Formats: sequence, C-alpha cells, structure tokens
Amino acid sequence: MVEQTRLAHRADALWETSAIRPILTAAAGLDAALGVVGGSVRDWMLGLDPVDVDLLWTGDLGQLADRLTAAGIKVRHRPDYRTMTVIVDRASVDVASPRIDRYAQPGGVPDIRDGTIDQDLGRRDFTANAMCMLREPAAWHLRDPFAGIRDISDGLLRPVADHTLAEDPIRILRGARYLIRYDWTPAGAWQPALQQATNPAFWATVATGRIWNELCLIADEPKPAEIWNWLAANDIDHGLLPAPINQGTIASLRTWQDAATRHKRNTGRNGLDIAAILAVQFPNLVEIAAGRWQLRPDDVNRIGKRLRQN
Repeated sequence: MVEQTRLAHRADALWETSAIRPILTAAAGLDAALGVVGGSVRDWMLGLDPVDVDLLWTGDLGQLADRLTAAGIKVRHRPDYRTMTVIVDRASVDVASPRIDRYAQPGGVPDIRDGTIDQDLGRRDFTANAMCMLREPAAWHLRDPFAGIRDISDGLLRPVADHTLAEDPIRILRGARYLIRYDWTPAGAWQPALQQATNPAFWATVATGRIWNELCLIADEPKPAEIWNWLAANDIDHGLLPAPINQGTIASLRTWQDAATRHKRNTGRNGLDIAAILAVQFPNLVEIAAGRWQLRPDDVNRIGKRLRQN
C-alpha cells in the first residue's frame, strides 16, 4: 500500500506535464482507461525520473489518435502494432493498446493481437517492467501480477516466464544492461536461453536492425565495458561476434568509457565508437554489422573514419 501511494504521487505529477495533458484531453469522455506502464513504473520505484514515458490505453487507439490529430497534435499511429507515438513540444510519448505477441521464430516480427492488461504485462521481458499504474476512473490502481515490486526491492532481474528470453534474444542484451546499470542479480529462467545465446544460429532469426539498435543502447549506458564483460563471461560474444572478445578489447572499451565519463560525452551515437573499437579485433565486424544488423551507409562510413583515426 505504501508503494502504491508513492507511485500514485509520481503518476499524478506526470499527469500534469505538458506532454501528457493533450492526451488526457483527447481521452476525456471516452469509455476507457489510461495508465503508465513498464519502465516508467520501474524507474519510479527506484526513485528515478523516467527517460521515456509509456502509456497503456484500454480503448480504441485509432479513435484516440483521430482526436489528437484533429486537435493539431502530431501522431505516428501504427495500427498493426497497436501503438502510436504522440509528439508534444519535442517530447514523445508512446501509447499502446493491451496486446498479445506471438513469435513464429525467435526475435522475428511477432503476430500481434488484442489482449487484456494482464496479458499485455505477461508479454513483457522482466517482472520489473511488467507493472502498470492504471487510472480508473478517478484513482490509481497498481497492476503487478508478476510481483515486480518485490523483485525490484530484492535487487533481482527475473524473466516474466520461462520462455521469455528464448522467445526474443534481444531481451538478453536488454537484461545485461539492467543487470549492470542497477547492480541487480539474475533470477528465474535465464540459464537455458544463455546457453542457446552462445550459438550464432540463435541470433540468426532476429529482425534486422534490432541487434545493432541494442548494441547502440549498450554503448550509451554508463558502464558499457562492464556489460560487454558480462556478455563475454556468459560466452554470448560467441554468438554475436566472429570470435570470443578478448581482454585487450575489453580494456580498450574501459579506456573509452573512462574518457567518455570524464568528458560527459553521450551523444546517442556512441555505438559507432564502440563498433570501431570492436572492429580492431574483428576486421570484418563492420561488414557483418552492415548486413545482419542493418547499419545505415553513413554509419558504416563513420565507423571507418574512427578506425582510421585509431
């Protein structure tokens, strides 16, 4: 109850922000509920301000998108994915309908269907991200069907279900970021998927672009070298890279990390720097990344420029 009250105060403050008010105005009078879901609730639990805000809308998303558009609000609506991005004052807010994902192959494009709130939370990666603060109708209600609050309090990162990590390999890379960022401990069904992740075939069906995007997010973390060290300690580098990463490369990553910290350098393009460091050990990495991970041509050129500077 104490946690729900604390989360409700944070949610009330969010509801007053300029980025959310147009969405509330558009939702007024519609027979549906709007809630805050996923990483936003996790970060509130940790006493942090969320970088991104994700909302869940239990009604007709197309109807809400039409109302926003009619009010002059920029909306990117993706009906097939049951999602939309609302852009207000250069801030973006993701809004989604409760849904179910079914993966025909690991990490591929899922078949998406309408679902309940608890089904939507059950499709997520970790219990820490499977919570929702729902406003219905005038009070906040916490939905935490997988005991995410307990796991956060215990410093544990637990997959929502036994099949969660094998269903989408990207969740392993995301999990590595959370483990190092929050100094958490893995719990639950990690081991079977970690064993599979040592094999390149495990990553072969991941939709192109998703691995590179996740590696860029790793590069933008406060401790990217530690994340790579964790991946190497679990032999996941065997699956991602042409060969195991060596400690010389890890040392180079730490040197870069220290320099980036000193200069407070975080431009959102750190992935290019990290790729150039890895390419010293793996000269064909850029070629692999361009094909399998869908780098843009200008990204390839920039990595080559960094290599020449080294």
